[in-house]
Amino acid sequence: MTEIDFENRVDGKVSFYLIIIVGLCSLIFLNEQIIQNNTTLSGYADIIVSIFPSFELFALKSQYVNLYYFAKFQISLSFILLVIITFVTFKNIIKIYKCSWGDSSYDKSYYFSEKINKNGFFFKRNWYIGAVVFIILFILYYFFGLFFGSNPQSADVLPLKFIYNTKLGITAITMIFAYFFGTLFPKIVMETIGRIKYYRK
Repeated sequence: MTEIDFENRVDGKVSFYLIIIVGLCSLIFLNEQIIQNNTTLSGYADIIVSIFPSFELFALKSQYVNLYYFAKFQISLSFILLVIITFVTFKNIIKIYKCSWGDSSYDKSYYFSEKINKNGFFFKRNWYIGAVVFIILFILYYFFGLFFGSNPQSADVLPLKFIYNTKLGITAITMIFAYFFGTLFPKIVMETIGRIKYYRK
């Protein structure tokens, strides 16, 4: 099973297309006034922000260009997409690893990987280390707002100005958040389990 085959078995680009469709819908059909005046959309964003206060810091970066409610809703929407993509990726990737580890209840012709069967894991060490570092930084940024800063006007610094001060930038970065975490985190979990199994032999 090549890396391309592996990615197709795991996701099949469904998550990528989902992100593109949702992102385009946000850009075309939503704006600051619509979200602010819609109690369902703004209420949903308020609920998510109450759980993750760092999302408020993200939205505050856009308040001086009248995109506060848009940014607040988009990062809240990205959380739901993140959960969906993570769940779908986990559901598929578990089949590959369990089949390759010897579970005969899965279709061996489709899910079996000789590399995982031999080593316990699929990716090389450098990829694994880089992915773990990326996820840690992502969690600190996304869920804890570690790199947001307390000054909303810091968004005036390029390229942050594009990310926080335009609908396209806000939509792009939040959709990227959802896609990369949702597809990468399950791989790290399964790779970690595989490495533990390998080194315990």
